Amino acid sequence: MKKLKTPSPAKTVAGIRESAEQLWATGIGAFAKAQESGNKIFETLVKEGDALKKRTRQVAEEKVSGLAAQAGDAWGRVEQVVEQRVAQSIHSLGVPTRQDIEALEARVAELSRLVKAHQAGAKAPAAKAPRTARPAQSANPAKPTAKRSARKTPATRSTASKGAE
Repeated sequence: MKKLKTPSPAKTVAGIRESAEQLWATGIGAFAKAQESGNKIFETLVKEGDALKKRTRQVAEEKVSGLAAQAGDAWGRVEQVVEQRVAQSIHSLGVPTRQDIEALEARVAELSRLVKAHQAGAKAPAAKAPRTARPAQSANPAKPTAKRSARKTPATRSTASKGAE
């Protein structure tokens, strides 16, 4: 299926300008002829000029509305790409999402309830609160490290290596 090419705005403006110049020339020619031939021809030319003006205006409006629709579509695509990129950047930075914050709020509310119940002397219910979404974790979560033995200092190494010689 062939895709119709839409003329550029410059070509559209040039076409409208050419049509306007033709209308002007037609009007001048009609005026000269009307002076020669009288009112009957003048009235006919006025009607033809009005019809031509209407057709020209209609074509111009169609072209402008087509260009406006194309610009609106392009703008919508640009907005969508920007929104996606911003969301990706926020996610890669580890900024918590709305769901993460809501899950934390629910967890804080549950813990507050448990603390109040504990302070009042009541036993906390045995049932666990349902787990909700976890908050976003950083790219390098802290890992437990094994204890290392003490390292030898450079001076200790040089002394040990001198003794081996």
